[in-house]
Amino acid sequence: MTMRKLIWASLFLFPNFIFAESSFVGLNQYKLPALKLEELPASNFWDNVRFGGNIGLQLGNPINILLSPSMAYVPQADFLDEKLMLGIGATYIYSRVKYADVNYSSNIYGGRVFSRYLITNNIFAHAEFESLNAPNYVNVSNNRTWVNSFFVGGGFQQSIGDRSGFTVSVLYNLAWTPTNIIYSSPWNIRFGVIF
Repeated sequence: MTMRKLIWASLFLFPNFIFAESSFVGLNQYKLPALKLEELPASNFWDNVRFGGNIGLQLGNPINILLSPSMAYVPQADFLDEKLMLGIGATYIYSRVKYADVNYSSNIYGGRVFSRYLITNNIFAHAEFESLNAPNYVNVSNNRTWVNSFFVGGGFQQSIGDRSGFTVSVLYNLAWTPTNIIYSSPWNIRFGVIF
């Protein structure tokens, strides 16, 4: 391409480029209001976080004492209206088992993830997956084993103020079997707090 053709081509292309630039800049002539950050609603992550936990007591053989602190997030969306709660928690269980003349106690620990949905102001549905590490009573060659549980159920929540309350949950373990080494029954009753 010769220099002459290059100059002619740039004369035709360059004004189009300038016109395209000026048309974008020209939007400011409509005096659109600038968006100010202080006008946006402030959403602090920690304002949507709830802390709490459960305590539990199971009598029979084995005897289980449950301590389970938790942290949950309440998503902010118009269609949820602060009814959904998604959370995680740690679980510790002291367990004592009697077989004949032998008493055996153990420490069981693990974690859980859960969701809770308020059906009314006081009644909620609950689903939870829990995985706990426990001594293996069945297979003595393995010292410890992981036991998975999937709880579904519901409960009652009594609010005390805007963010706190007491809960009572009745849950059923869908993964329970008669050889379950942690829970002697598929039913689990928990008492908890949330703040």
